[in-house]
Amino acid sequence: MTESKTLNPDIFKLDNDESLILYSDFLIRDVANAQIEEVIESINNGTFNIDDLKKNKKNKKKSGIAIIKIEEIEGIYTDVKHDDKVLLVSKSLDSDESVRKKLSFENLDEKNSFIEKIYGYIEKDFTHEIHKNTVLGSARIPLTRLFYTLLFGGACSWLIYYMKTAESYSFRVPIVFYFPLLIMERIGYIPIAIVTGVIALFFVGWTIKNMIVPTEKLVIERKK
Repeated sequence: MTESKTLNPDIFKLDNDESLILYSDFLIRDVANAQIEEVIESINNGTFNIDDLKKNKKNKKKSGIAIIKIEEIEGIYTDVKHDDKVLLVSKSLDSDESVRKKLSFENLDEKNSFIEKIYGYIEKDFTHEIHKNTVLGSARIPLTRLFYTLLFGGACSWLIYYMKTAESYSFRVPIVFYFPLLIMERIGYIPIAIVTGVIALFFVGWTIKNMIVPTEKLVIERKK
């Protein structure tokens, strides 16, 4: 690797207040966003010790950091559209066993940036192919969103119905939910149920579309 890559590591934001850092020949994941500056500073001033991190990996709860050698990557998989998640398959630092890790990025742009950058490191030894998803694979994303829509919309509708029809009720909610509940109580459960139904129909249509015309999956695998 060149010196510029070593001194200017690439940072990719995940959706759990953590980041993934591409540094020299390593991917450093599970780095808390609050620790990024500390890690980068240690990289730039030469005190960043990969060997120490390897030791700390055995006690992940304490270190909060895990490492993947780029040369140990076996495959990278992701849906081409509408999915900010990447399945990364690599060998463990401690054994020859394959480790499957799903990385959920902050957004699609962040995921695509990571794919482009990491493939630039490994393209000589890896294939880069677009495959058709299975019917279930194509329906996974809209079905997941349909489930959460029905769960959230159904729960809200039931709660507002209960508040409207119960002779008396008493329960505690966090302050952030207090005013939204008051607003929904004024709106009523029927409009909320209608909106939930409309959104659900959209996801049903999306599911059917994806089952008729399967979506595409990016497959990056080591050449055999």
